[in-house]
Amino acid sequence: MTLFVSGSIEAQDTVRYTTAGVDSFLVPAGVTKVLARTIGAGGRGGNATTTNKGAGGGGGGAFAQDTVIVSPGVNYPLFVGNGSSSDNPGDSSWFNSVSSVLARGGQSVIPDNTNGGGSGGSAVSSVGSFKRPGGNGATGIDASYGGGGGSSASKDGDGQQGNNQ
Repeated sequence: MTLFVSGSIEAQDTVRYTTAGVDSFLVPAGVTKVLARTIGAGGRGGNATTTNKGAGGGGGGAFAQDTVIVSPGVNYPLFVGNGSSSDNPGDSSWFNSVSSVLARGGQSVIPDNTNGGGSGGSAVSSVGSFKRPGGNGATGIDASYGGGGGSSASKDGDGQQGNNQ
């Protein structure tokens, strides 16, 4: 997660949060707004439990951003999503609240031995003034290889589909 911090003057600082989990941002004196950019975490790739099975790749996380009006001296909560290691999707990442700025995580591949890739994090169900979808995981090819995971989206573009080569 990246926060672009600015006050009433044109000076700007950048704060990045990269460790998964709950954290907070203490607004410095003179700061009145932040541009919050969030990226959802990736979904888990498929689990091949039988011989000659090529499982699909997990979906990449969505991107969301918005400007949030803040008050100096106040702590604002945030959450950096963790990539999935289960059947659940990757965690969503958010700033201030899940209804303020939120980027959805990518879908995991379920059940075991599924060839199809997980869907990328949804831009439609993310929250913010500017959103992009995560890339879909690639399809696995039986007796050959598993599918690659989809990439996360960014401010510069949608997440890209994984490939299986």
